[in-house]
Amino acid sequence: MSEQKKKSKYTVVGEVRKGKDDKFYLKATSDITLKKGESLSLRKPDEKYDVFVKLGKMEEDEAEERKAKIPSYIKYEAVHVEKA
Repeated sequence: MSEQKKKSKYTVVGEVRKGKDDKFYLKATSDITLKKGESLSLRKPDEKYDVFVKLGKMEEDEAEERKAKIPSYIKYEAVHVEKA
C-alpha cells in the first residue's frame, strides 16, 4: 500500500497595504484564529498566478490579465498555512 501525500492548505486571510501616509497596514479579509505557534506567511499577490501557469492550471495570458488587476497599494497577501 502506498501512502497518500498530505497537502498543506493555504488560505489568504489578509493583505499588507501601503497607506497614503506611507505606512504599511495589515487588513484582514477573512476571520481567522491563530493558535500559539501558528503563523502567517507573506507573499507577493502576483506569485500565485506564476505557479498556476507553471502547473498548467491557467494560461499565461489570463495570468497576466489578473496580475494587471492587482491594485498597486496591495504589497503582500497574508497567508495562513495549515500543515497537513
